[in-house]
Amino acid sequence: MMISTFFLFDWVLKEKRKEIQMRWIFTSYSFKKYAMYNLIVYTVLLLSIDAIGLILISAVLQESLNISTILSIFFFRIVVNLLAFLFAQLFRKQLQYYVSSIGMTLILILLGGGILPIEGVIENWHWAKNISPVHSLIIGEIPSFWLCFLLVMLLVWFGKGEKRNA
Repeated sequence: MMISTFFLFDWVLKEKRKEIQMRWIFTSYSFKKYAMYNLIVYTVLLLSIDAIGLILISAVLQESLNISTILSIFFFRIVVNLLAFLFAQLFRKQLQYYVSSIGMTLILILLGGGILPIEGVIENWHWAKNISPVHSLIIGEIPSFWLCFLLVMLLVWFGKGEKRNA
């Protein structure tokens, strides 16, 4: 789920190419507005796919879904989309982005306890549970630290001035 989201957000790099950026001069809205609109569209589409997946899992495996599980997956999707979107803003070349995305995904999964259990670490250091949003998904909590941090970073990115041509 995470790596595919990172790969899906390579559109940010494609839209930031110099040849493509020329079109923003002739439009009534900026690249940032376009990017925010696309972020919302991709998030809604991926949330819809997650909802369909939850319904299918519930129906096929006869599992009951509780509100904490649904909210955990909902906010995890938002966090992953924001992370992929903002992470893509740091790159210009696709290959570097793809390699870094794989590394970022592996680090977040490892630190979140997706492969190796980290309960012993969290018992001693409570702050360690905020290192990765994956841990919040595993234990069924909302990744509030990551959500707040990424929303602030998104607002900073959106509020930052754009380069303007005369």
